[in-house]
Amino acid sequence: MSTTISYKGGQIASFANNTKTLTTAGKYLEADILVTDVTGTVTLQDKSATPTQATQTITADAGYTGLGTVTVNPIPNNYGLITYNGSVLTIS
Repeated sequence: MSTTISYKGGQIASFANNTKTLTTAGKYLEADILVTDVTGTVTLQDKSATPTQATQTITADAGYTGLGTVTVNPIPNNYGLITYNGSVLTIS
């Protein structure tokens, strides 16, 4: 797979599994633009989480480029219930 870069409908660069420098320094921007083709090097991780009262930050583990699908499980049926000796207590 190759990557193409177009401007105003015209292709200005094409490359595969490599990098390409767009020489824009002093013309359009203060520095050149470096474009990197990472085709085939992206490894996404799927994760799941169960809601809690605290804020959770879900991030990819080491060795993964990022997250794919993040599934948030439903709140457990017993969430917020108080039990005593195996019985659910009702607070009124």
